[in-house]
Amino acid sequence: MPHQLIIVKLKAYGMKEEGYAFNLSYLSKRRQMAKLSGSVSEWLEMLKGVPQRAILGPILFNIFMNDIYVSITRASLYNYADDNTLSGVGTTKQKVTECLSQASLAAVDWFSDNMMEANPTTFQAIVLSRL
Repeated sequence: MPHQLIIVKLKAYGMKEEGYAFNLSYLSKRRQMAKLSGSVSEWLEMLKGVPQRAILGPILFNIFMNDIYVSITRASLYNYADDNTLSGVGTTKQKVTECLSQASLAAVDWFSDNMMEANPTTFQAIVLSRL
């Protein structure tokens, strides 16, 4: 979740200047470092994401993800935290496959447009049918 894109989306949803200025301030100039076996990395500014265990994190994440539902039109989309699930219905296996393939491509495009990365190699499918 790139910080600048979160702010753009907050503005688009009608947040007033004070609100998005607060959120920009909350997200800006945060730095982190890593320590492993006594070695310490440099401090790096965080340009994406939100502080862990922060109450604003899930709220900002939901606002950020909300417009993905506009991109997925041929299938149903279910989100839980950072896990996304698509489901489709059709009268044949081919129709279900086409539906889910198009929805998957739309999801991958949305992630790319929003400076996020989807991992299509982890996509899985389950087909259920009546006998």
